[in-house]
Amino acid sequence: MLDLTAAYLGGAFHVASRGLLLFRLVKNMPIYGLSLITQELFLITYLMRYLELLAIFVSITDFALKVAKISVALGIVLLIRYSPAVNKTYEAELDTVPRILLLTPPFLLAIIYNRVAMVVEIFHQFSWYLEPLVLVPQFALMYKRQKYDTWVAAFTALAAAESVSQNLGLLTQSKESLVDNPYGFWAAVAQVCVLAVGVMLLIFQKVAAAQQAGLNESVNKPNFGEVWEANKFQFNDDIGGNAAKPAAAGTSTASAV
Repeated sequence: MLDLTAAYLGGAFHVASRGLLLFRLVKNMPIYGLSLITQELFLITYLMRYLELLAIFVSITDFALKVAKISVALGIVLLIRYSPAVNKTYEAELDTVPRILLLTPPFLLAIIYNRVAMVVEIFHQFSWYLEPLVLVPQFALMYKRQKYDTWVAAFTALAAAESVSQNLGLLTQSKESLVDNPYGFWAAVAQVCVLAVGVMLLIFQKVAAAQQAGLNESVNKPNFGEVWEANKFQFNDDIGGNAAKPAAAGTSTASAV
C-alpha cells in the first residue's frame, strides 16, 4: 500500500514539475536559473533505468509511461540546447558542474555493488546511484545566481519531492529494505542527505543576503536625530577678507582727497 502511495505521489510531482517546465519552454519564456546539466542527468537516469524495456514487457501502460518519461526528458534537453528563443536565456557560464565528476562515481559503484552481474542490471543500479546527484547542478546554479524566479524554486522543490516520495517505501521500511535492497536503501539515504544540504545552503544564503541588505539600509539611511556640534565645522573667512579690501581702498581714497 505504501509503495503504491509513493508511486502515485512521485507521479504527481513528476507531472507537476515537468508540466511547469514544458509550459515555459513551449511559450519561449526565459529560463534564467535553470540547469541544463540537471536535465541531462534526468535523461540519463531514465534511459539507464528503463533499459529493461528492451528485454522485459510488463504491460502496455507500464511501457507507455516509461517511454513518455524518457520522451519528455529528451524534449526538454533538446529545447534548451537547440531552441534559439530558449537557449539565449540559458546561463551556461553559471552551469559549470563537471558532468564527468557526477557520472563517474555512480558508474564505479554500479560495477562494484550490484545484485546481478548483468549489463542491464549494472546500468539499472547506476541510475539509482546517479539519482541522488541529479539536482546538485541545479542547487549549485541557484547558489551562484543568488536571485532567481519563483518558478525555478518551485520546479526544484517539485523535483526533489518526486525523488523523496518515490523512495518512501525504502526509507520507512528500513529493516526490510536493508535485507531485500540494501543498495537501493543507501542510495535513497544519500539522496535525502544531498537534498537536505542543498536546501539548507540556499536557505542560509537567503538569510545572509537579507541580513546584509538590512545592514546596508541602516548605513545609508540618514540619521535626522543626530545633534551636530559647532566645533565639528571649520569656517573660512576668505570671503569676508576679500570683501573688506574694497572698503579699505575707498577709505584711503577719501583721506587722500
